[in-house]
Amino acid sequence: MLRRAPFAIFAVVLIAAAVFCYLVMPFSPVGQPMQVDRQKAPDGTEMLIAQTYTGTAEPYVVSFFVRNGEKSGWWWYYLDHQAFFWRGKIELHPENNTAVIRRGHMAIAQYNWVEGKFEWINGGLKTSTEAQGKVMGDPLSKPAK
Repeated sequence: MLRRAPFAIFAVVLIAAAVFCYLVMPFSPVGQPMQVDRQKAPDGTEMLIAQTYTGTAEPYVVSFFVRNGEKSGWWWYYLDHQAFFWRGKIELHPENNTAVIRRGHMAIAQYNWVEGKFEWINGGLKTSTEAQGKVMGDPLSKPAK
């Protein structure tokens, strides 16, 4: 019985560490945005999901960026904060000019690149939202202090 106790403690610690790494993944530098997914629509519109590790109890801030042309700057849309590590994707639907933003398998928002319209998808209800701002540089570069 006593010989099994160290193994059981080791197994519990190992499982806890694996769960922590899966949910938080604190291996990116604080404040450095990290790409979750990036896609380009047929008309050239670029879309990007980025997450930034905060180094706090609210581990990640997640954003969606869109630009129509290399020199136009990126429009920034809020996706999440107080978030664990994001595993998501941008799914293009050219037949209706939309990109569906997914967190895991769940659709959370969509963007129509022809109309420039961002909408939340919450249990079938959709509410529009405007961009929170515009970023002229690369959204994946670390902001200056």
